[in-house]
Amino acid sequence: MIEESNSIASILDSIISKIEIELEQKPSLNINLSDCEFEDVPMLQKRNELSRDSMDINCRICYDPNQEFPVIYPCKCKGTMGAIHLKCLERWLEESNRNNCELCGHVFRMERTPRYKIFRSIIVWLCLNQNEHQIYVRNVRTDLLRCLIIIPVTIACSYICVVATDFYALNNYDNFPPARWTTYSLLSMMALLILSFFIWIYMMLQYHQKAWFYWWQKTSTVKIVDFMLENTALIQNHKCDISQV
Repeated sequence: MIEESNSIASILDSIISKIEIELEQKPSLNINLSDCEFEDVPMLQKRNELSRDSMDINCRICYDPNQEFPVIYPCKCKGTMGAIHLKCLERWLEESNRNNCELCGHVFRMERTPRYKIFRSIIVWLCLNQNEHQIYVRNVRTDLLRCLIIIPVTIACSYICVVATDFYALNNYDNFPPARWTTYSLLSMMALLILSFFIWIYMMLQYHQKAWFYWWQKTSTVKIVDFMLENTALIQNHKCDISQV
C-alpha cells in the first residue's frame, strides 16, 4: 500500500510540474502572438490605403473616376496631380492652345490637326456668333471701313503731290527757293503718307492674323503620341509597389 501511494504521489507531482511548465510558456506565446498582430496591423492598413487610393484616383481635370477611360500619368507631376484622362488632356490642350503641362512644364508630343482649311476657317471665323468673337469681327469690319476711306484719300493726296511736283519742275522754278522747297516738301509728304499707309495696313493685318490664327489653332484636333510606353511603365511600377507591400 505504501508503495502504491508513493507511485500515485510521484505521478501527481509529475502532472503538476507539467501543468506549471505549460502555464509558464503560455504568456510568452501570447506576447509573441500579440506582437505579430501589432506588426501586421500597420501593414494591413497600408495595403488597404494603397489599394483604396489606386481605386479612388480621380482625373485632375474632370474629377471623375470613370473606369471606361483609364487614368494615365503623361507628365512629370507627382501623385494625384499627375493623374488625368487622355481625352481630358487632349481636350484641355485644344481649348488652352498649349503644348505643355502648366504645373511641371513637361512638353507633350502631340499632333495638331486643323478642323478647317485656311480659307474656309477665315469665313467661319468671320461668321461666328459667339460673344467672345464678336469683338474681333467688329474690329475687322471697322478696319475694312477705314480702308475704304483711307485708300482713296491716300491715292488722291499722292496724285496731288505728284501733279504739283511736276508743275514746279516743268515751269523751271529751280532758281526760286520757295518753289524748290515746296517741291521737296510735297515729295516728302507723299512718301510719308504712303509709308504711314502701308505701316497701318501691316499692323492691322498682323493683329487680325494673330486673332484668327489663335482661334484656328484652338479649334484644331489634338492627338497625344508616344505616351503609351511611358504610361504603361508608370502603371506597372505603381502596381508593383502595391503588390510588394
